Amino acid sequence: LKDLLVDRHSLRSEARTRIAAQVLQTIHILLAATPPDSTLFCNLMAGFYLNDVASTRLDFRDNVDLLPLWMTVVKDIAVMLSKDNLMLFFDPTSASPFPIFTEAVKYYHHPVAQVRTHVQATSLEIFLKLRDEEFWNE
Repeated sequence: LKDLLVDRHSLRSEARTRIAAQVLQTIHILLAATPPDSTLFCNLMAGFYLNDVASTRLDFRDNVDLLPLWMTVVKDIAVMLSKDNLMLFFDPTSASPFPIFTEAVKYYHHPVAQVRTHVQATSLEIFLKLRDEEFWNE
């Protein structure tokens, strides 16, 4: 799925947008329906895969539904954060060490209220997880 989202340069713009939307919808469904203790969930978390999804450069001008869909996936990832898996989303060697937050915040002043709401929900979800005292005790 990540390759379909990232390596689409040889396709026409319309096809790239449709494929990106379908991949994001699939990831959204997988995140919503996969139990945290399953092997599939572990595979989704492995290798900064979801960081790559969050930091993928998409052209949101081609499809007005693509940005809210991308923001929904990023918010889903933020909801899944826990003390057990946070290290899978933090890459100190990257130019953007915590892309789930840094990519979402870029759209804080977006003119569409739905996008701003997703940014706020994502930020609050991350801050609530980091604020939790149990998070830092181990």
